[in-house]
Amino acid sequence: MDLFEITDAALNNIRREIRASSALAPVVSFNQVNSRSWPDGLERMVSRGASDEALRQAGLYERRFELKAVRWRLEPGVYERSEVSEDCLVAVRGILFSFTPAWQALLTDGILDMESDSLVLKSADGKVLLPQDLGLLTYHGEL
Repeated sequence: MDLFEITDAALNNIRREIRASSALAPVVSFNQVNSRSWPDGLERMVSRGASDEALRQAGLYERRFELKAVRWRLEPGVYERSEVSEDCLVAVRGILFSFTPAWQALLTDGILDMESDSLVLKSADGKVLLPQDLGLLTYHGEL
């Protein structure tokens, strides 16, 4: 029995990524990616608590209110098996995945599915584990 279940839609998405990769012995892991791109370093500077002066010097002060809710997607990343520790390898439906032992415990009897344009990893009780809702970044500088 597999550690978790994979729907056909999710499996097709992962197989497509494996075929597109150059990995000879592919292992799949997951990446959370932002579905929007923000202006040149603004997100990074604000999330690190940059001062108004630092934003002005970078020419980003006037754009500080452009931050919007971030929608995250979960995408498969394909790596070579030689890059992954043996205790992290899990085979599900003929595909090798990489999860730490702690994540493996969370995923027992869970499901990997597709919702819209994103993979979604859920625990056995239906809680969405990935992508995590990283919410709204807000500006914390002086106004």
